[in-house]
Amino acid sequence: MIRKLVVDHRLLSLRGRMTVREQSDRLVYEAAASGLLFPTWHVAWFGQPVATIRRRYLSLSPAWALRYAETTALVRLRRLAPGSHFEVCGGPHDGAGLRRQFGSDAFHLVHRDETLALARHARTGLWPPGLEVEIFDASPTDELFAVLMMIVARLDMVRGPMKQ
Repeated sequence: MIRKLVVDHRLLSLRGRMTVREQSDRLVYEAAASGLLFPTWHVAWFGQPVATIRRRYLSLSPAWALRYAETTALVRLRRLAPGSHFEVCGGPHDGAGLRRQFGSDAFHLVHRDETLALARHARTGLWPPGLEVEIFDASPTDELFAVLMMIVARLDMVRGPMKQ
């Protein structure tokens, strides 16, 4: 069964609030940053805290530390890959990758040669555009992981390609 979600980023929000909604417009996940200088993103599922995302500033390439499902994983942006390519080190999704081809607006999340999710920018005319995500036959942990990876992709997009 395919589950469709929409990730929206409130650009003018002081805390950089992101929401993840079902197609029926029901709020499922919510992410908000705490702290101004080195923010930590707290992700909640129906109001219950389930994960955190923290940017690692002292790494050679952009990296984020994820804490979810009682584990920790590191997500790194590969610099030499065409387009955007994030790879996961550690945790239950070790070796997973989120790829976006150069010049495309579609993201492809893969773990162990299995597609977990596909995402593409919504055609709403708003900036930044939301991400429409299709999650395929996922367990709750896989769904949370897919949502966290889409939030990381949004944070990287807002950060900009040339910023460190």
